[in-house]
Amino acid sequence: MKTTILILFLFFGSSLIFCAPDRAKINKAYRLLNSRNYKQAIELLEELYDDDENNINIRNTLATAYNNFATQLRRQKNTESFEYYEKALKLSPSQPALRFNYASSLYDLGKYEDAIYQLEYSYGKITGSNRQQADMLLGLSYFKLNDYSRSGYYFDEVEPSKTPAVYFYKGFIKYKLGEIDEAITIWKEFASKHPGQASRFKVANWLKKAQTENKVEKKFSKDTTSHFMVNCDVEDKKVDLNFILTAFEEAYYDVGRALEIYPKNRIPVVIYSSHKQYRNATNSPEWTGGLWDGTKIRIPSSICKSDKKVLEHTIFHEYVHLLFSTKYEKQYRGIPIWLNEGCAEYFSHSLLEEDIKPLKLTRNAKNSLNSFFDNPAYFKNAKTARSAYRLALHSVRFIVENYGNNSLLKLIDNMANRKKRPFYNSLNCNKADFIDAFIEFMK
Repeated sequence: MKTTILILFLFFGSSLIFCAPDRAKINKAYRLLNSRNYKQAIELLEELYDDDENNINIRNTLATAYNNFATQLRRQKNTESFEYYEKALKLSPSQPALRFNYASSLYDLGKYEDAIYQLEYSYGKITGSNRQQADMLLGLSYFKLNDYSRSGYYFDEVEPSKTPAVYFYKGFIKYKLGEIDEAITIWKEFASKHPGQASRFKVANWLKKAQTENKVEKKFSKDTTSHFMVNCDVEDKKVDLNFILTAFEEAYYDVGRALEIYPKNRIPVVIYSSHKQYRNATNSPEWTGGLWDGTKIRIPSSICKSDKKVLEHTIFHEYVHLLFSTKYEKQYRGIPIWLNEGCAEYFSHSLLEEDIKPLKLTRNAKNSLNSFFDNPAYFKNAKTARSAYRLALHSVRFIVENYGNNSLLKLIDNMANRKKRPFYNSLNCNKADFIDAFIEFMK
């Protein structure tokens, strides 16, 4: 969703009293502002403000110049915009429009809690159409923090006819909370009233997904723990529900502690009655036994009826993926698959105290590893997937044992955010040296 920026316009009169040099300078500053040459206008206005800090008109004009220049920079994706919004607010803290723009900039930077603070601080002073924008931005900020209760409260204040995008988010919250019927109703209304907007949010795909799930999950029971909502077929005798609920709660605390991530909302889980039902819902390869698809953790009951250690491992494994997805959102795809799957395997093994089987590298390991770390295809091919997961596991084990858990978390962060030289900036070595050291480690 694109956030509207509130640009402040000043209408300048001739009633201000200045000496002749100041009059020429202020007139020039106004001309520069009106022609959107904000940086040059700011230089002149800062000189005037230094000479007369008690002049309210100059103070407010400079605040407006800062705000409009920040908006110009923000549209150019220049991070300096943040600094100028702060300057504007410092000069004129009581202007809701300035605070809204500052909050929008914070939101762009992923500082959702700070954006919420700025908006709620001046919420009572925001009126009219600006209030709609503030409600939407507050809803989105809480949504990003996975606080669906507060997010829904603000989304309910938004008039859908003026901000159609709110339909998608309201429906998505219902979907995430397992209220699929309500999500379908909201998305259908969105599609009928605002087809163009609905197309942008790919609502047709979400509707199809929700309707397919609803046919199956309508018959399922819903059991909740402190942090999970588990849907499963109560008549499925293969499912030990108490074991599953306990395992998920243990994953919440154990994996959360290792990765320092604790989601706020209950996490939806679906246990399918058959592997076929699971595959129809997820469209995943036949050899997979669990999946975090960005919305729910999904597991077939065939895993549940096998060795409970396998089930517990699957729960911990998928929960690692969920935590990375929760923390990094759109940047999640930046984490290479070897690192993502390697972490899921490593933390499942280590936290559940499972033995890690040794792995021998071939003579041409260096060339193979170069290919492995760059090519996700190894994990998607039934013939190579098993060995790929084991190699990924040992890669992460090597990082933790040689560089420490904090260095691993730093590497994940650098990879997710596509930082330059991620190996060097996380592990103090380049990729080639990392591979050489890993080969030695595995001997």
